[in-house]
Amino acid sequence: IVLGDSAQALVLWGRIAWYDSTTSYALAQSQRTWTFPQLLVQDDGGRWKTLVPSVGLPAGMDRSLVIPFPDGALPRGTRLRLVSNLRFLWDRVALLRDCSVETIPCVPDRPLSHPGLRMATLVEASLHDRGYSIVKGNPDRHEQDWLWQAEPRDEFVRPQGWVTAFGDVRDLLTDHDDRFCILVPGDAARLKFTVDPLKPGRRRTWFLRVTGWAKEAGFHNRTGRRIDPLPCRGMKSYPPRVPNSRVQALESSNRRRMIGKRSY
Repeated sequence: IVLGDSAQALVLWGRIAWYDSTTSYALAQSQRTWTFPQLLVQDDGGRWKTLVPSVGLPAGMDRSLVIPFPDGALPRGTRLRLVSNLRFLWDRVALLRDCSVETIPCVPDRPLSHPGLRMATLVEASLHDRGYSIVKGNPDRHEQDWLWQAEPRDEFVRPQGWVTAFGDVRDLLTDHDDRFCILVPGDAARLKFTVDPLKPGRRRTWFLRVTGWAKEAGFHNRTGRRIDPLPCRGMKSYPPRVPNSRVQALESSNRRRMIGKRSY
């Protein structure tokens, strides 16, 4: 990337091609690991130096990623390079100038804190069977989108074990406390929030903050075909060592048993 004018930040639009356990296993065999995307800058001597050690990832599907330059605006003609061994599909790259970029720290187990932020209150949360959204595009190349309409297809592998019962799950989703609402393919959680009325002349941008884990049922994941063992905060490796008291506390909500492609 060569700056055509001075700029204060880089903006990327796109998605990440999420890796799976097969890719992780191949990296481990070659004694390699993941390299999260870094932003490099070329100095006057032609050497590439790290400008931003980790620029983050576009969470979910198509997302925007704002990367402020740590030392302020960079002059015209500056050469930048994004480096990673992850696969990204960038749809647009742009530069910001004459702008103010503010970072809001995101600390686990703590609410986001900023004068302009207001936390919406979760008033209802229910888990139910929905089915599968219609796929458009090429999933093999990660170039797909989904339509909200569900269709009656069921080719996905479901892990075996005990999962959250259908019905009210608000108590499980109010706090980040290792009490999970466990969904399997075909499930959906419907959420309802309340917020203060918007003042005249103001606009509102929504952010959905979700904490949890996704478990892949790939061949190289030795526990991928089972719900258990459940993860937890602070674990150093997986599977974690979980106290019996915590497992017993989850039994009251995990009352739906997955066997094959059916739950009971």
